[in-house]
Amino acid sequence: NIFKDKFNSPDCFAGHSLGEITALYCSEVLQFEEALILIKKRSENMEKASIENPGKMLAIINANKNIISKILKNTSITIANINSSTQIILSGTVTSVNDTMQYCKENQIKTLLLPVSGAFHSNLMQSASDALLETINQLNFKDAIIPIYQNYNALPTQDKDLIKDNLIQQITSPVQWEKTIKNMIKNKINKFIEIGPKNILTNLNRRIHSELEYNKSFEELINDKSI
Repeated sequence: NIFKDKFNSPDCFAGHSLGEITALYCSEVLQFEEALILIKKRSENMEKASIENPGKMLAIINANKNIISKILKNTSITIANINSSTQIILSGTVTSVNDTMQYCKENQIKTLLLPVSGAFHSNLMQSASDALLETINQLNFKDAIIPIYQNYNALPTQDKDLIKDNLIQQITSPVQWEKTIKNMIKNKINKFIEIGPKNILTNLNRRIHSELEYNKSFEELINDKSI
């Protein structure tokens, strides 16, 4: 209601990783109960995949594309999230992440090991992707009433079948957040509101484009007296 009081209807939605399911609910692709079922099954299957194929995730801080290319060339790790040009998240087996940390240390590349239970958005999650397909096919997906920019390809769509396919691909593919925001800007989207308890995406958006017309978290929106 606070959002509706201050703004017109949104032009599009996007959610980061798990947040994409929130975007599906907001655009009426799924009912609230169906979204909860999908979240539950997604977490259960990804936890199971993490036990079967243990892995880790590693953030590479302030590294350009050339540095990332060198890391990928010299290790067996893969990209999980492209959050901004200065924040790339990598996923891999425990061994590959440890090797990558050692390589980065030797080459003075700043890293941060993430406190997560598995190598999400990598091929180690393939069993979770396969299992989630069964759940998705049991739910009543509808065409989106407002376009969704999805993590898998960073492109807008309202087609329920494409949304389902992209949702499955997301489990084993990189989250294309930087590209998503850049595509929105290219399509004349210039106001961003992060609906959630924190401002992580709001801060990422500032790194992606420092001169957005409006870019605030929900908490900031509540306290914003300028609108």
